[in-house]
Order: sequence, then structure tokens, then C-alpha cells
Amino acid sequence: MPHTTILFVHLQYDTPDSPQSRALRALAAAVARTSAPPLYLVGGYAYDDFDTDSLPLAIAQAVRAEHQARTDTAMAGQLQAQVAALAAAQMTVTPLLRAGAPRTVLAQVVSELNATQVLVGIPKLHQGFAIALGGTYEALQAALPCPVHCAIPTVAYTSRRRDQGLRTTVRMGRRHAA
Repeated sequence: MPHTTILFVHLQYDTPDSPQSRALRALAAAVARTSAPPLYLVGGYAYDDFDTDSLPLAIAQAVRAEHQARTDTAMAGQLQAQVAALAAAQMTVTPLLRAGAPRTVLAQVVSELNATQVLVGIPKLHQGFAIALGGTYEALQAALPCPVHCAIPTVAYTSRRRDQGLRTTVRMGRRHAA
């Protein structure tokens, strides 16, 4: 049975040069070397919520539609930048762009692709990312039917080189019954 691995990036938090994206690429490269699974890069994002209650309905709908179209275009560009960074690391991925709550998007894609594992890059000091995913790492583990592996970068910042001391901590998911 082929294994399918999903790399998840929250496009509103992850840029291709962020420590968590670099850590995720390193983890994905290790996984790809050992098992050569099909890799899917899932870019998830949510639309900003803003108040249009004071506007007439037709104008409010037009404003929301324009905002969603701009967001969709920007997130498609972000996803392509992530794909390019993976290609530069000699990894081939199938990109999937999804709007919605990240945890819901992840659950849907895992189900659709019958994924055998999920890889997520999580910033060590950014609690907003964990909240955006719908809870903690443990909540993701409980919500998904396959193991979730988190690449958490450990970055030592210096005045000369921001990347000096970049290490990756991998939090391995528990094994699920097949």
C-alpha cells in the first residue's frame, strides 16, 4: 500500500524562508529519502473577518467578494513560493490550496487522500500558529487518523547571523492502528 505524506503550511504564518518552513523542508527531505512517499503540499488559510454590517447588503457582498479574490490570489502566490522552495531542495510535491479553518482543511485533505502521515512546521515561540490550527499539537493528533509529525525550529539569534544555530526538533506522532 503506497504511503501518502501531507506537508501542511498555514500560508498566513509561514513564508518559504521562515524557520518553521525550513524545518519542515528538512523533515520532508528526511521522510522522502527513507520512504519516497507521494508528497502533497497543502496550503491552508482563512479569510479575514471584518465588519461590513454598516454597509448596504450589495456593497457588503461586493467588498467581501473583492477581499476574498485578493486573498485567494495572494495565497496562491504564497503557495507557489513554497513549492519553489521545495523544488530548490529537490522535492516534488503536488500543491493543494484550501481556504477554511486550518484544522478542518487538514482533516478534509487527510481523509480525501487517505494520508498516512502529516508533517507540520510549527514556530516554537508562536502560540498564534497553534491556535490557528485549532488547538495544540495534541489536539491535532487526536483529530487526525494518522500520525502528525511537527518540525519545531530552535533558533539562536545573534547580532551577526540570524540563522546561526538553526536546529530542528521533531515531535513524532504516535502510531495509529492500521
